[in-house]
Amino acid sequence: MGANEGSDSDTERTPISGDEPRYSASDHWSDLSGAETASVTVTVTLRRKGPDMGEELLSGKAPRLTREQGSALVGADPEDMQAVRKFAARYGLTVTEDNPSARTLKLRGTAQQMQDAFGVQMGWTSDASGSRYLSHKGAISVPRDLAGKVIAVLGLDQRPIARPRTGTVQPASD
Repeated sequence: MGANEGSDSDTERTPISGDEPRYSASDHWSDLSGAETASVTVTVTLRRKGPDMGEELLSGKAPRLTREQGSALVGADPEDMQAVRKFAARYGLTVTEDNPSARTLKLRGTAQQMQDAFGVQMGWTSDASGSRYLSHKGAISVPRDLAGKVIAVLGLDQRPIARPRTGTVQPASD
Protein backbone atom coordinates (compact mmCIF):
# COMPACT_ATOMS: atom_id res chain seq x y z
CA MET A 1 0.00 0.00 0.00
CA GLY A 2 2.81 2.46 0.67
CA ALA A 3 4.42 4.37 3.50
CA ASN A 4 1.14 4.65 5.39
CA GLU A 5 0.49 0.94 5.60
CA GLY A 6 -0.41 -0.27 9.07
CA SER A 7 -1.75 3.04 10.35
CA ASP A 8 -4.95 2.33 12.31
CA SER A 9 -6.78 5.16 10.55
CA ASP A 10 -5.79 3.84 7.13
CA THR A 11 -6.61 0.16 7.65
CA GLU A 12 -10.26 0.89 8.42
CA ARG A 13 -11.73 2.70 5.45
CA THR A 14 -15.19 4.06 4.71
CA PRO A 15 -16.58 3.93 1.17
CA ILE A 16 -17.88 7.15 -0.38
CA SER A 17 -21.40 6.63 -1.69
CA GLY A 18 -21.79 6.61 -5.44
CA ASP A 19 -21.29 4.26 -8.29
CA GLU A 20 -18.04 2.75 -9.44
CA PRO A 21 -17.17 3.57 -13.05
CA ARG A 22 -18.76 1.25 -15.58
CA TYR A 23 -16.86 0.26 -18.67
CA SER A 24 -18.17 -0.96 -22.01
CA ALA A 25 -17.08 -4.25 -23.53
CA SER A 26 -14.97 -2.33 -26.07
CA ASP A 27 -12.97 -0.51 -23.38
CA HIS A 28 -9.48 -1.84 -22.70
CA TRP A 29 -8.00 -1.56 -19.19
CA SER A 30 -4.29 -1.44 -18.40
CA ASP A 31 -2.76 -1.18 -14.93
CA LEU A 32 -0.36 1.55 -13.91
CA SER A 33 3.26 0.57 -14.19
CA GLY A 34 5.55 1.03 -11.17
CA ALA A 35 7.02 4.18 -12.70
CA GLU A 36 3.66 5.80 -13.49
CA THR A 37 3.65 9.45 -12.44
CA ALA A 38 0.58 10.77 -14.24
CA SER A 39 -0.67 13.90 -12.48
CA VAL A 40 -4.25 13.83 -11.22
CA THR A 41 -6.37 16.60 -9.70
CA VAL A 42 -9.50 15.68 -7.77
CA THR A 43 -12.17 17.74 -6.05
CA VAL A 44 -13.14 16.61 -2.57
CA THR A 45 -16.59 17.75 -1.43
CA LEU A 46 -17.34 18.02 2.28
CA ARG A 47 -20.56 17.85 4.26
CA ARG A 48 -22.50 21.03 4.99
CA LYS A 49 -21.64 22.67 8.32
CA GLY A 50 -25.05 23.97 9.31
CA PRO A 51 -28.47 22.37 9.54
CA ASP A 52 -30.49 21.64 6.39
CA MET A 53 -32.67 24.71 5.95
CA GLY A 54 -34.25 23.55 2.69
CA GLU A 55 -37.80 23.25 3.96
CA GLU A 56 -37.59 26.56 5.83
CA LEU A 57 -36.35 28.32 2.72
CA LEU A 58 -39.09 26.81 0.57
CA SER A 59 -41.78 27.70 3.09
CA GLY A 60 -40.57 31.29 3.38
CA LYS A 61 -39.98 30.90 7.13
CA ALA A 62 -36.19 31.10 7.01
CA PRO A 63 -34.67 34.09 8.78
CA ARG A 64 -33.01 36.85 6.78
CA LEU A 65 -29.29 36.24 6.60
CA THR A 66 -26.36 38.30 5.40
CA ARG A 67 -24.13 36.81 2.71
CA GLU A 68 -21.51 36.03 5.36
CA GLN A 69 -24.07 34.35 7.64
CA GLY A 70 -25.40 32.30 4.73
CA SER A 71 -21.89 31.23 3.69
CA ALA A 72 -21.06 30.23 7.25
CA LEU A 73 -24.30 28.26 7.52
CA VAL A 74 -23.93 26.25 4.31
CA GLY A 75 -20.13 26.19 4.13
CA ALA A 76 -17.73 23.54 5.37
CA ASP A 77 -16.73 23.20 8.98
CA PRO A 78 -13.15 24.51 9.43
CA GLU A 79 -12.27 21.32 11.33
CA ASP A 80 -13.42 19.20 8.36
CA MET A 81 -11.31 21.32 6.00
CA GLN A 82 -8.30 20.82 8.29
CA ALA A 83 -8.91 17.06 8.47
CA VAL A 84 -8.78 16.84 4.64
CA ARG A 85 -5.60 18.96 4.57
CA LYS A 86 -3.98 16.50 7.03
CA PHE A 87 -5.21 13.57 4.94
CA ALA A 88 -3.68 15.17 1.81
CA ALA A 89 -0.35 15.71 3.56
CA ARG A 90 -0.36 12.11 4.85
CA TYR A 91 -0.49 10.82 1.26
CA GLY A 92 1.80 13.47 -0.25
CA LEU A 93 -1.04 15.24 -2.07
CA THR A 94 -0.95 19.00 -2.65
CA VAL A 95 -3.94 21.20 -1.83
CA THR A 96 -4.19 23.48 -4.87
CA GLU A 97 -7.40 25.23 -3.90
CA ASP A 98 -9.80 25.30 -0.99
CA ASN A 99 -13.20 26.91 -0.93
CA PRO A 100 -15.01 26.62 2.42
CA SER A 101 -18.15 28.31 1.02
CA ALA A 102 -18.43 25.69 -1.72
CA ARG A 103 -17.25 22.95 0.70
CA THR A 104 -14.50 21.82 -1.70
CA LEU A 105 -10.77 21.24 -1.76
CA LYS A 106 -8.81 20.44 -4.91
CA LEU A 107 -6.01 17.97 -4.39
CA ARG A 108 -3.22 17.14 -6.84
CA GLY A 109 -0.87 14.18 -6.85
CA THR A 110 0.32 11.25 -8.90
CA ALA A 111 -1.98 8.43 -9.93
CA GLN A 112 -0.16 6.18 -7.45
CA GLN A 113 -0.76 8.65 -4.61
CA MET A 114 -4.46 8.88 -5.53
CA GLN A 115 -4.68 5.10 -5.63
CA ASP A 116 -3.23 4.85 -2.13
CA ALA A 117 -5.23 7.78 -0.73
CA PHE A 118 -8.64 6.71 -2.05
CA GLY A 119 -8.33 2.92 -1.92
CA VAL A 120 -8.91 2.32 -5.63
CA GLN A 121 -6.98 0.69 -8.47
CA MET A 122 -5.89 3.41 -10.91
CA GLY A 123 -5.19 2.54 -14.52
CA TRP A 124 -5.59 3.52 -18.13
CA THR A 125 -8.70 2.80 -20.13
CA SER A 126 -8.87 3.04 -23.90
CA ASP A 127 -12.19 3.35 -25.68
CA ALA A 128 -13.24 2.05 -29.10
CA SER A 129 -11.89 5.20 -30.80
CA GLY A 130 -8.45 4.61 -29.27
CA SER A 131 -8.63 7.55 -26.86
CA ARG A 132 -6.84 6.84 -23.59
CA TYR A 133 -7.99 8.14 -20.19
CA LEU A 134 -6.95 7.67 -16.60
CA SER A 135 -9.67 5.97 -14.56
CA HIS A 136 -10.14 3.66 -11.59
CA LYS A 137 -11.65 0.38 -10.52
CA GLY A 138 -13.24 -0.18 -7.15
CA ALA A 139 -15.25 1.98 -4.79
CA ILE A 140 -13.65 5.21 -3.62
CA SER A 141 -12.98 5.12 0.12
CA VAL A 142 -11.35 7.29 2.76
CA PRO A 143 -9.77 6.53 6.13
CA ARG A 144 -12.32 6.25 8.93
CA ASP A 145 -11.36 9.63 10.43
CA LEU A 146 -12.97 11.24 7.34
CA ALA A 147 -16.15 9.14 7.50
CA GLY A 148 -19.18 11.38 7.16
CA LYS A 149 -17.03 14.43 6.46
CA VAL A 150 -16.14 13.68 2.81
CA ILE A 151 -19.26 13.19 0.70
CA ALA A 152 -17.75 13.03 -2.81
CA VAL A 153 -14.45 12.70 -4.66
CA LEU A 154 -14.63 13.91 -8.26
CA GLY A 155 -12.01 13.51 -10.97
CA LEU A 156 -10.52 10.06 -10.46
CA ASP A 157 -12.42 8.86 -13.55
CA GLN A 158 -11.23 11.16 -16.32
CA ARG A 159 -13.22 9.65 -19.17
CA PRO A 160 -15.55 12.10 -20.95
CA ILE A 161 -18.87 10.64 -19.85
CA ALA A 162 -21.05 13.71 -20.35
CA ARG A 163 -20.65 16.10 -23.22
CA PRO A 164 -22.63 19.30 -23.71
CA ARG A 165 -25.03 19.31 -26.60
CA THR A 166 -24.17 21.44 -29.58
CA GLY A 167 -26.61 23.46 -31.61
CA THR A 168 -29.77 25.20 -30.56
CA VAL A 169 -33.02 23.89 -29.17
CA GLN A 170 -35.86 24.03 -31.65
CA PRO A 171 -39.22 25.24 -30.32
CA ALA A 172 -42.05 22.72 -30.41
CA SER A 173 -44.53 23.26 -33.22
CA ASP A 174 -48.23 23.57 -32.48
